[in-house]
Amino acid sequence: MELTRGDTGQFKFQRKDAEGHVILTTPDALYFTVKKSYQSPSVVFQKTLDDMTLDENGTYHFTIEPDDTEALDYGNYVYDIEVTESDYVQ
Repeated sequence: MELTRGDTGQFKFQRKDAEGHVILTTPDALYFTVKKSYQSPSVVFQKTLDDMTLDENGTYHFTIEPDDTEALDYGNYVYDIEVTESDYVQ
């Protein structure tokens, strides 16, 4: 994924099970987290389930706003998506 600093980015993704079927249930929590590196303890910015829309096809839609990135240093960043359902975290 690539996004120019200060631009709006609209992204979407689906959760799938091991067989590749789309998971349609809404998890307890979902986090899209951006950091400078995987080892970094500091979060650059984060989107949560409250920041996203889930459509009938199981596709999550969220927007990275200009103010999420406009003050960042130029460079490459990493992201991950964490899902929590009951005691299950992935």
